[in-house]
Amino acid sequence: MKHRYTHGLIILIIIISSFDLGAQWAHKSSLPGPARWKAASFVIGNKIYVVGGMDALGNILSDVWQYDMLTNTWMPMSDFPGPARCAAVAFAVNNKGYLSTGDVGNNHFLKDMWEYDPVADLWTQKASLFSASYQRREAIVFTIGVKAYIGFGEGWHFGDTNTLTTLYDLMEYNTQTDAWNFLPSLSYTNNPGKMAVAATVNNKGYVGLGGNLNQSIGYQNFWEFDPDSSSWTKKADFPSVSTLDAAAFSHNSRIYVVGGISPSDNFLSRQFYEYDPGSDSWKKLMDFDGGFIAGEYAVSDGTRAFVGTGFTGAITTCSDLWELTNVISAPTTGLDSHKLQVIHAGVFPNPATDIISITSSFKVQDVEIYDAKGSLVLSEKNNFDGISVLNLENGIYCVKLNYENAESSTLKFIKNP
Repeated sequence: MKHRYTHGLIILIIIISSFDLGAQWAHKSSLPGPARWKAASFVIGNKIYVVGGMDALGNILSDVWQYDMLTNTWMPMSDFPGPARCAAVAFAVNNKGYLSTGDVGNNHFLKDMWEYDPVADLWTQKASLFSASYQRREAIVFTIGVKAYIGFGEGWHFGDTNTLTTLYDLMEYNTQTDAWNFLPSLSYTNNPGKMAVAATVNNKGYVGLGGNLNQSIGYQNFWEFDPDSSSWTKKADFPSVSTLDAAAFSHNSRIYVVGGISPSDNFLSRQFYEYDPGSDSWKKLMDFDGGFIAGEYAVSDGTRAFVGTGFTGAITTCSDLWELTNVISAPTTGLDSHKLQVIHAGVFPNPATDIISITSSFKVQDVEIYDAKGSLVLSEKNNFDGISVLNLENGIYCVKLNYENAESSTLKFIKNP
């Protein structure tokens, strides 16, 4: 099943100088399966489990992979038996994994809950979200004890696919009783919605970032949830404007935020920030060694932390896995030595039926269009304002822009009937 998530109109090309303070991350064995973004993940013991996501062609995946931290190896597990999905939430409690919500494509969202037994390699369906709650994608989850807290995101009210809305609710799921409970919501004003992040430290949940329904506004608010009083407390704002589709994990009583997108210009980031709940303060760390990233997963077993998959500034899905090896604060000066050359490039309209136009802030020398099999199906050297795609078959295509300065970048577009 295929589903287009973002327009993929911004290309980032990075030139980094010799400025270096040492590596924070070690590149581990890459996922052997299809490169992907919007995958779900959880940790049981010293194993990471990666479920589903979306590949470079827009296919929604149902495969499950296990990564062994001790041997740096991957092993395929039984496919997930429920609907294939991306943008789902996942967590682990008492050596069992759980998967809930997500998008199966074509704006069909989910509210089911599944439990995974790693010993039997077996999935069992559990109680779904309340009938009165929303089917959703891009939700958040954090765990405290035997309970998981799921909410936010965007979705449809049950049985209604006419009113897509940003959600601000929070639900408590008890893994022992397989029961749900509604909890107080946040207000609708300037608060986490879709593509937010969440983590747990010292039996408190933390939720923040994200954006509005059409991804034009990013929220820097950060909140603490106390399960004992079922109350929210406003904390220090996240210091960066790149708030969409980042990943977060808790590690050594700190919360870390990696990557993300700035909604004002759709630029991806390499940002890496640390939040200290004790002092309610943020610290900028050296940029993520894996490059510009969004739509990735991030996990920690309490001792080791990892970031994997996602998509890059070139709108390319990833199979990378990176382990945090050191925490290095960013210098107070000299940050501009990370020289970033940004190319604004787009293909319009997208999807298209007969004509596409190419825009770019750099001068384009020629355009090449490739089908899903990697075959060159069309090229253009002169007219980039009205390229006929009428004779192309329906499907997803890659548009390679070759610039006069010898750089190149790739966009994707969908050809519709």
